[in-house]
Amino acid sequence: MDFVNFLGPKLSALISKDVSPCKGLIRFAIRDACKNPNSLTYKDIIEIVNKELKIRLDQVNIPELDQVMSQLNKIIIKNQSVFTMSIY
Repeated sequence: MDFVNFLGPKLSALISKDVSPCKGLIRFAIRDACKNPNSLTYKDIIEIVNKELKIRLDQVNIPELDQVMSQLNKIIIKNQSVFTMSIY
């Protein structure tokens, strides 16, 4: 499963924004991390969300950012097997 396509709608629901811009923010975060989107590990995903994506969300003034980040992390942890299986 593609990380961007999975997490984009989840982020969209959390911040009440359209899915396409949310996916774009995730893609930019991956690019900021200088990672190949086709070879992300679970560890890479966690790091990108907690560093680069958080910076991007802060730049667009998302309210209650800490709460959003907490929810994103819960979603990723809950679906760890989905990400792990899609990597291999």
